[in-house]
Amino acid sequence: MILNSDNEIDNKISMTFSKEVIENINSQSADYFGINIGIDTEKDFAFKIYYRNAHGNDKSSDFPLINWLYEKDVVRFVTIAPDSDNNKHKRCYIGLSSNRNNDNMNALFDGLENNVCFFKKYKKEILDFSKMKNRLDEGFDYASLYFLGYIADENNEIKTLKCYWYNKILEGYEDLFCDKYYLEYLKNCTIPEFQKLLPYAEAAIKNCDVHMIMEGIDYNENYPQKHKIYFQFFNNTYDGLIKTFDNEAIKEKLEKIRIWSKIHGEFKCAGFAIGKTHNSPLTLNIYFSIDDTTEE
Repeated sequence: MILNSDNEIDNKISMTFSKEVIENINSQSADYFGINIGIDTEKDFAFKIYYRNAHGNDKSSDFPLINWLYEKDVVRFVTIAPDSDNNKHKRCYIGLSSNRNNDNMNALFDGLENNVCFFKKYKKEILDFSKMKNRLDEGFDYASLYFLGYIADENNEIKTLKCYWYNKILEGYEDLFCDKYYLEYLKNCTIPEFQKLLPYAEAAIKNCDVHMIMEGIDYNENYPQKHKIYFQFFNNTYDGLIKTFDNEAIKEKLEKIRIWSKIHGEFKCAGFAIGKTHNSPLTLNIYFSIDDTTEE
């Protein structure tokens, strides 16, 4: 990743990350790059780096929850990286295996209750939301919950728990997009934040030629911090998003991202998320995959 001093976003990236972190992108240890903007606020661009999934045979960890998940054989991958918002914290992402049957998922919920001090507060909401369809075969009632994350402090105490639910239905060996079903599920769920995001989700599907791919919620001890609906990119991201939000400030920011993406051919737009946080009523995150084959 070669930063262009004449580009506003590149200048902000250079001020946000250390030289070492930017070199990590250059060395291809990063997998995705995210640009986050506030829509109903004056918030400027923010950035996230998502590191490559750590596959391998090393199943030892300083984190009790990860060790417990390995023992239950429900881990597909684990990625641990510094938290860009607090360098004393660690950010961890856990891909759950396809072995998400009821016995394993109930054991997972028990494990979370034993390892996350505030999980019990949100347990019913998480279990109820996890009942959205993902697999049609019996015994996989909670399989839509397929990805976890957390932020832990220097003492390995989990401060934020991240839950992600997959929006495809597995039928045989084929994953099927079912936007109508998932929109209806969000409409009828008991989580008001998703219901507030529904009009934007419906407009994005229509305007951007995308499908829903997952939902995410960040929980902490006091309240749910973030709610997001994620979309898989196909054809019309920038023009479609401008039409979806019909906002001059967001249009200006999206045009800047469009110009930046043309400069950086090594980044391919992979999707976006529309969300809300406890202090911002509407947010937009755009995610770029990093193309290993592009020569700089």
